[in-house]
Amino acid sequence: MSGPAGSGEGAAGAAPQAEPAVTGGTGEAPRPARGWRGHIQLVLDLGSAAGKGADPGDEVRRRRGALRRAPARVAVEAARGGVDSIQVRGKGLSAGELLEQVLAIKKALREEGFDVPVLVNERLDVALLAGADGIHLPERSLSPAWAGACRTLARRGREQPEPEPAPARAAGGPGVPEQAGRERAFVVGRSVHSADAASEPGTEHLDYLIFGHVFATASKPGVPARGLGALAEAAAVSPVPVLAIGGIDAANAARVIEAGAAGVAVISAVAGAADPYAAAKALRRAVDAALARRPSAG
Repeated sequence: MSGPAGSGEGAAGAAPQAEPAVTGGTGEAPRPARGWRGHIQLVLDLGSAAGKGADPGDEVRRRRGALRRAPARVAVEAARGGVDSIQVRGKGLSAGELLEQVLAIKKALREEGFDVPVLVNERLDVALLAGADGIHLPERSLSPAWAGACRTLARRGREQPEPEPAPARAAGGPGVPEQAGRERAFVVGRSVHSADAASEPGTEHLDYLIFGHVFATASKPGVPARGLGALAEAAAVSPVPVLAIGGIDAANAARVIEAGAAGVAVISAVAGAADPYAAAKALRRAVDAALARRPSAG
């Protein structure tokens, strides 16, 4: 994804470096890989899918149903539609349950020919055991200062025998211009909810931030949205690219791009859709169109 801290589409809005194509299965033409500019991350909330915790309403019930039926299939259809990475979140699941799901998602993507990075929310142990491509930290989890240690552990883990054949990876990967034959760097992202958190010391060691929630969402019932102004403030002070999350879909994605987000992260807009492929494709078009209208930094 991103290279050294602060590179890519960050506060300065620098253009990402050129990268190899991302391949897709079933007749889909290869699409250009991208850095964080225009990045779309799908968050698969498997803890919600398992029905753990309070049920906030019909939208979340619909999402749970889709993910219960086939989380790996949702991931594949989203990748086919144009998402750039997948974050697997399993709050309430055991380590074993989450590991099983992550491995299944990675296997399904590999079998369909998609080289889409898979990240694990917070559980570094599961990410390392699954051979995941990165980890996403909640704001109240590890501080940004631990990003380097996370990467060191991942690098050491890749030197050990794996329980299954390692998936073939194209050189580089989103935002990481690697040398041919090298694995992509282990990505470390973090969620934040304010400009203060977005500029916290050590943030420059991360690859990206997710800021939210921007709009009202059933995933956060009764919690006021932070709004576009707060997103713009966070994007302006962050040393790394910022993805917006919370109530975002193809109809309003342009608004967060215009506010300064490098890209978006979504849950129900794709995972809760009747057709995840169509929803992801519509979101891809909306984000790309918004970026095409946004002046380039020069």
